[in-house]
Amino acid sequence: MLKTMQLFVATRSTWNRESESVILHLLFNGLYMTFNSHARVACIACIITLLIFSNRLYASTVVGVYLPGNGWQPGEFEELNANLNRHVAIQNVYSAFTHTWDQLYWQSTLIHEAGSTPMISWMPIDLSNPEANLLPEIIDGHWDFYLDSWANSLVSFVEQYSSEEQPYLLLRFGHEFNGNWYPYANHPDLYKSSWRYIYDRFETAGANQYIQWIWSVNNFSSDDYNDVTQYYPGDDIVDWTSIDGYNWGSNYIWSDWMDFTSTFGPAYNTLIDNYPDKPVIIAEMSSAEPFDTPDAQWGQFGDDSDALESKDVWMKVALQQIESDFTAVRAVVLFNENKELSWSLNEIESTGLSGFNDSLSSSHFVGSMDDLYLSDEAEPVPDNINPGRGKNKQNKGKKKYQEAREQQNSEILLSDGQQTTDLTGDSLSPPQIDQKTISETKPVAKRAKQLAPQANTRAKSVELPARVLENTKKMRAGLRNMPQQALDALKIIKLEVVNY
Repeated sequence: MLKTMQLFVATRSTWNRESESVILHLLFNGLYMTFNSHARVACIACIITLLIFSNRLYASTVVGVYLPGNGWQPGEFEELNANLNRHVAIQNVYSAFTHTWDQLYWQSTLIHEAGSTPMISWMPIDLSNPEANLLPEIIDGHWDFYLDSWANSLVSFVEQYSSEEQPYLLLRFGHEFNGNWYPYANHPDLYKSSWRYIYDRFETAGANQYIQWIWSVNNFSSDDYNDVTQYYPGDDIVDWTSIDGYNWGSNYIWSDWMDFTSTFGPAYNTLIDNYPDKPVIIAEMSSAEPFDTPDAQWGQFGDDSDALESKDVWMKVALQQIESDFTAVRAVVLFNENKELSWSLNEIESTGLSGFNDSLSSSHFVGSMDDLYLSDEAEPVPDNINPGRGKNKQNKGKKKYQEAREQQNSEILLSDGQQTTDLTGDSLSPPQIDQKTISETKPVAKRAKQLAPQANTRAKSVELPARVLENTKKMRAGLRNMPQQALDALKIIKLEVVNY
């Protein structure tokens, strides 16, 4: 019996969910049909082993998206969602320190009522002075009023819902800190200190119970350190690690057409080698189109040698590689807007949707954050995932949504993003925070920390060919030595997502 269990566990890492189901079926049949006591004991041992190790070793993945409307346009979400083989579980929203919950309230409401989870990419940037590094000001307390108001307004937003429908947020603070295009980048000590400072104030306000914190690196470093681990705030205040990365094609002098493994493999290996207990999000991902040509307006002076490549193949293989090799990845978020290159999957001339859907049909990909294996004790989710998941929640909130839109039309000046009234009830008034956290004094049906998926304990480093390591060096050198015109263009592109 012991040898049978050892063999069972030794081969277990080569299976997927389908093979587990087949083997479990065969074991139960064997248990039912055999009369040999030793064979029955062996079957029972293998069944117990499978049930114990299944949730520990297998992980599902959800799909998310960023759309041009930045959370304001439910129609564009519904259109893309209808075109995908899985419900979109995450919607990415970009926000700067110029914005408050007067804006985020409506964006998060629309996303939650659509059956998705908001992922707020929160940049410590003042759009009235976008070159200023706010990290020292945060640590010195200059932004306390803003931070406390933000935290209080988040709590008010969540607690307006019944305990059964309360949302939680994925919060991605200061992403791509290892680049050279954001003012808060290239300051590891300030970054870590400001992260912990904000986390502690949110803890005092009782907001962290509704937040999963995401630490998000750029796939290639162009800072002075070339070591993202120097920016890591600490295991106790990070729930996910994540990576942003794109296949830029051959449009820049520092880029070539690169597959998913070449684009994300080096950074992924760094994350799972250093933070093996943290699940991983691919927080921004897409590929250029082969028909994209270098545009000097955006600092693109490449050679257009990728004209015969295929975005459809790139997308299809990307999801296949996530399932087979990048087993710690629990979410992948598309950047679905044509900007400096054609990133979208569903514009008129876009390609990539067919290949993406082909791989998305695998039962590895599920349609809701609730469908991830949430812990070692979680029940397995059914394979027949409903692509329309979230519709009931959307219908329940339809009246609330319509009322909210009517109030929005009368109270919000969308032309310049400013509010005429305090929509959340407390975001414009001085926060009154008890030193005891809400989590200590008030029971909560669901807490974000309890919902955070476990890392996949089977995850291992991805094997990288020598060419990938050479590409990494080329990308770093190219990004660090970009002509000023190209760097200025990249900064403009990066900030466009929050100028709404």
